Amino acid sequence: MTNYRLEKGDHYAGTNSEKWPYRVKRRLCFWHPVLEGIKVKHYLFAIKNGCITVEPGYHWNGCNGVKDTEENLRFSLFHDVGYQCLQQKSIKRSFKNRLAFDRLAKIITKEDGMAPLESQVYFYVLRLFGGLYAYRK
Repeated sequence: MTNYRLEKGDHYAGTNSEKWPYRVKRRLCFWHPVLEGIKVKHYLFAIKNGCITVEPGYHWNGCNGVKDTEENLRFSLFHDVGYQCLQQKSIKRSFKNRLAFDRLAKIITKEDGMAPLESQVYFYVLRLFGGLYAYRK
């Protein structure tokens, strides 16, 4: 399984929506064992066998509370998919499932060149405040 980087041609901003300014242009996948056991099927994304696949046309809002950068935009895409699953109750709203998506953020930000300390801060902020988003209706 290949983990794709989010290249400039894979998404674009300016979707005429302030709420969801980014849109996926080609299928993107990310695999990691932290996602094993989570299974979801949606017309714009799927999670199966440790792999998140996001289809063209999926919109997301980037990072909340900080400026979008090359180091945080890809994590924000896959993390948003995970939190959407929790919000819509597509998967069990559990500590384990939310932790998996928060860990994913830490893994991806490190892969995308974020400094280890900054990546750790993102993770702790998600752990402290992410529940406000993951469990809202």
